[in-house]
Order: sequence, then structure tokens, then C-alpha cells
Amino acid sequence: WRKARSAAPGLDARAWEQAEPPVAASGQVSLRRLPPLVAVQVLFGLWRRTTDGAKTAETTLRVACRALAGQQVATIGDCDISRVPGENARALIRVLARHVRLAVTGPESEQARDLWDLGVFGHRGRIDFTGITQPWLRECAKRWAAQDLPRHRGRGSCEVRNAVNAVARLSETLSLRPGRGDRPAELTRRDIEGFLNRLGYLESAGTISRYRRNSICRGARTVLDGIRVLGLDRPGQPAAGLPADVVISVADIPARAEPGEPGRDLPAEIMQVLCAALGDLEPGGFRTAVQVAIDTGRRPEEIVSLPLDCLTRDRDGKAVLVYDNRKAARDRRRLPVSEDTAAVITAQQARVTARFAGTPPGELALLPTPLRNP
Repeated sequence: WRKARSAAPGLDARAWEQAEPPVAASGQVSLRRLPPLVAVQVLFGLWRRTTDGAKTAETTLRVACRALAGQQVATIGDCDISRVPGENARALIRVLARHVRLAVTGPESEQARDLWDLGVFGHRGRIDFTGITQPWLRECAKRWAAQDLPRHRGRGSCEVRNAVNAVARLSETLSLRPGRGDRPAELTRRDIEGFLNRLGYLESAGTISRYRRNSICRGARTVLDGIRVLGLDRPGQPAAGLPADVVISVADIPARAEPGEPGRDLPAEIMQVLCAALGDLEPGGFRTAVQVAIDTGRRPEEIVSLPLDCLTRDRDGKAVLVYDNRKAARDRRRLPVSEDTAAVITAQQARVTARFAGTPPGELALLPTPLRNP
């Protein structure tokens, strides 16, 4: 204060107190300069982040709070991220703001937006509707997505996102016709044919693959069929008057390309090199993951999500791996494994138990991540 007053005689003490960053103290982060609502939002976001098992460095939180205080924002969502120093602090403010927004947002209000945060619907990621330029088609895609999302689990929301992206491709074609496709009653079968022909051209030019072309056709067909099922083509609805022939039939969808030979398995010579070098893979958890993948053929997401007590025995004393089939949403599946695989898992269990000796075994994972272990 003495230095500030000597540099600027007549400086208001109260204004200086509000603008001056607090003295950093080890183990402490001051929220004193934050507006009351922003302070609550920071604490709430930090609590949710910690509940999820994420670590937050005090230095990062201190930088984030100083940036919020310096901008004097009304809410954490108003913060100008570009003015926050340090990528870690910027990322932290984004996470805190997202937790706050999810706490006060419901599916109904999220559906009014053109960019959905799927966390509101219990999924990961986002769905972007901005690529659909026709208002009626965008509204139809939103209503279809809202009723289809609850049918999916895990990463099944990717199917909804892919279908919306396919409709965005259809929207690009419709925007080239007279009227830009803004009036659904004016569309004809020729518009669908133009869309299909354009996809064929893109494949021939090497811009998209046969698999991608097939996927776009299927996604657009799903949403167009959904418009009929949901009655969105009735009077008073967004697609009112949409002609019955504006559809994509099964015959319109090109067959998928035959998989090349050999299959997608790793060649035998590569497997030999990998198996010979297993002893050199570090750390031990990574080596365990690769060995279990080789021995069981389980998907990576199924292996990394194994709990500590994933190994059991059947009535005959044979080793059995208990895992969750994330893709098909079938939990507690049982897979017989060899004694060699059981020994690998048992050794990893011992390493994890020794590392987290103070944590109940029921809360431990077989392959703990270095980032989310409070």
C-alpha cells in the first residue's frame, strides 16, 4: 500500500484493496476478490471436479481465480478465456464453467441451442446442428435426436451425432436448389437423387470412402424416417407438407465395400515382435493391459475399466475374468482365462494394493490412471 500510494498520491484505499491480488500463501487460494456468485460457482465446480476424481493444483486454481477477479465477471461463464494466462488455468475455468452450466441446465433448455452439450443428456461430447442451414430441417433433427438419445448407452451417442452430421450433408445439397430448401413442401424426389449423386461423385473423387458414403446415406435415411414416425410432416409441424417421396430407401444405399484380405488382425510377425518385447514395456500397468488384451481379445475400453477384483474362480477352480461389455451395455460378463493370464492379473492387483494401501479395495481399479486418483 505504501508503494502504491507513493506511486499514485490520492489513490483510493478501498479501490486498491479490491484490485490488488492477495499475497500467495502455500496451501491457500483466496476467493476474496471474486463476486459472491462467482466464488460460489468456483467452489461448486471444484467440488464436482474433485468428486469425479480429478486433481487440481493450487497454483492453477490461484491463477484462474486471479483471472476471474481481474475481469470482474458477473458469472464464470462470462469469462474471456483468451485473456487468462496459462493453458492449465484456461482449461480449469472451462471445466468449472461446464459443471456450473450443467447444474442449472436441463434437456428442455439445451434443445433450444444449436450446439448441445451431451452431458445434459447423460452422454459425453457434443452435437453440432449449425451445419443444418434450413430452419425446419434443423428443428426436425433436434427433435429426432432428443427422442433417440435416451435409447443409447455408453458411446452410443456417436450414432446420433453421425446421423445429425449426415443431415448436415443433405442440408448442403438442399441449399444449392432454388429457395435453398427452406420450404419442405417444395422438395421433390429429384432433391434426394441430387444428394445421392453428389455422394457418389465425392466417393469417385476420393473425398470420402465407400464406408463413409454408406454411413451418410444411412444416417440421413434414419432422420428422414424419424420425421415421419414423429409426425413432424403433419400440418403445424416443422416439416409440414414434406412430400412422401422425399425419402432414402434401402435400394438407395450403396453396399459397403468388402473388407480387404487379410483381416484387421495384427500380422503374425508383428505379434511375435510384440510378445518378445513385453518384458520391456513400462510401466507395469501398461504391460499388464497389453498382455490381457492379447490373451482375451477384449476391447481397450473394457480392459482399462476393469475393477481390482476382476478375477474370480468358477466351480471347478478355473480362472474367470469378470468385465463389462461397454459397447453392448452388458455388465458383469464372465470370460474363462488361462492361468498365465490370471497370474498377470494377480501380480497387477498386488502392485495396485501396495500403491494405494489406504484405499478400500472396492474403490480401486486394476489399471489406475495417473490423472484421476485422489
